[in-house]
Amino acid sequence: MGRPKGSIDRDKQAAILEAAILVLSEQGARASLEDIAQRAGVSKQTLYNHYSAKQKLVEVLVQGHQVEVQTSLLWPDPFSPPEETLAQYARVLLSQISQPSYRRALQALVRALRDAPEQAQRLHRATLYPSIARLAQFLAVETARGRLAVDNPQAAAELFLDL
Repeated sequence: MGRPKGSIDRDKQAAILEAAILVLSEQGARASLEDIAQRAGVSKQTLYNHYSAKQKLVEVLVQGHQVEVQTSLLWPDPFSPPEETLAQYARVLLSQISQPSYRRALQALVRALRDAPEQAQRLHRATLYPSIARLAQFLAVETARGRLAVDNPQAAAELFLDL
């Protein structure tokens, strides 16, 4: 029995995402899905079946980084002091941005979206806003529990992520 239409195995998925980072960081907005497919060693049809547009591929790259970063806030240890959870969140953020693959991905995103301000703004809203909302929710919950004293969780979350 084969895979469902449009699905690809994990190795191909990883190859596509790594190729996307490399090609987008090298070529920016002029990179094509064909270029990415060639670098990944997959057919153009395989790539088009899973990612109908370059924007969709960029969104998947960003979402992958978001999940990694937000994990410590999604399932915080209820017995750990909130300061420890926040410190762990900051460590994950710093660890991620210091990774060469993250820097390549960020460079790729900037180059790919430099000439597409509407897409860049949409991607910014789709990625940063959920991070701020999740952090603000964590701060509000911990304040309600009496473990933190945060007057404005939204503003505090924005400031935390700005740092």
